[in-house]
Amino acid sequence: TLMKKEEKNMKTKKIVIGTMTAAMLSLSVCSLIPAAAAGETVQIIAGNATAKAGESFEVEVTIADIPDTGVRGCSFSIEFDNSIITIDEITAGALTNTGASSSDPSASKLPNFNSIEENDEGFASVVWSTAVDDPTYWLKGEGVLCTIKGTVASNAKDGAKSNIDIVPVRRNENSESSVANGVIDCGYLKDDVLVNYEVKTTSGSVTVGSQAAGTLKGDANC
Repeated sequence: TLMKKEEKNMKTKKIVIGTMTAAMLSLSVCSLIPAAAAGETVQIIAGNATAKAGESFEVEVTIADIPDTGVRGCSFSIEFDNSIITIDEITAGALTNTGASSSDPSASKLPNFNSIEENDEGFASVVWSTAVDDPTYWLKGEGVLCTIKGTVASNAKDGAKSNIDIVPVRRNENSESSVANGVIDCGYLKDDVLVNYEVKTTSGSVTVGSQAAGTLKGDANC
């Protein structure tokens, strides 16, 4: 019974993240249109952190080089070593403060920012999207999209390191395909076509141990 319950919970979470991704840019779940390359590159960069065993950490995920058109929707997964760290929550960053939440009629049912943490499988998924057509409310410029907050395992050894890898969401290409998704969604909707930017990712990490001492000019012992 417990196994069936866990399988049901896993299936529900996968449906939720799949629905959020398909709902991105106001596309219906049953008619996800294949992405069209925009010929422009967006960078998604995970930061680095150091924390002792049993202590908490925070890693920021930044988006940079957003083209002038902006980003209406973005979704990706985060892979990590769950024997070293767990993710407690992922919170929206300052970049998401576009005003979309108060102007998007769908935000009350499907918040603009969503995340799902799957510590048992060593991954989490993040989605930001808006149904608002006005690009004024889309992601612009560069900044922190989200902050990963987690805990280092109490038995983690000093020097151990978990990568924080930004990868495509674990789902099929679309609702009518059995092919695994291999693209990070980051783009906008134009004439009923999903325009997806090229995405370059930079992995981050969480290292177990004490932070290296800093220096202060004129102070012999920092």
